[in-house]
Amino acid sequence: MIGTNALPVLLRMICAKDPLWKRCLIAFDARQSFIQLQISRAAVIRYRAAQGYGALGAEAKDGVASLIEVMQSEHSVEVCQGVAAALGAIGPAAKSAIPVLLKAAGSQNPELRRSAVLSLRNIHRWDQSLSFERRF
Repeated sequence: MIGTNALPVLLRMICAKDPLWKRCLIAFDARQSFIQLQISRAAVIRYRAAQGYGALGAEAKDGVASLIEVMQSEHSVEVCQGVAAALGAIGPAAKSAIPVLLKAAGSQNPELRRSAVLSLRNIHRWDQSLSFERRF
């Protein structure tokens, strides 16, 4: 069971990046079969964080402001994609992130654009305050 006490950990996870030494270690591990190293790539960690935000759903609303701040200050497209996925997983409780997601939807990076659009769609789709006809 996950609770809102996990929000600080999820925020650190969503900001995960692979430093150079870790990328080298991953490349080394891929080239040899003698020793198998258990290394989690940052992309996997960010994915798990987005899943955690999704498990919390509306309960993660207190973490939305921090996610917005990361989205506005982060230069890594991969991290911004993870943040967008997390915001979409939170759903309608992340409505305050719509302006920053709209900005990301206009990005030059196609992956970030896609993540932002999917997140906006998810926030809109699960919003019970919208009438049935407007949602579909």
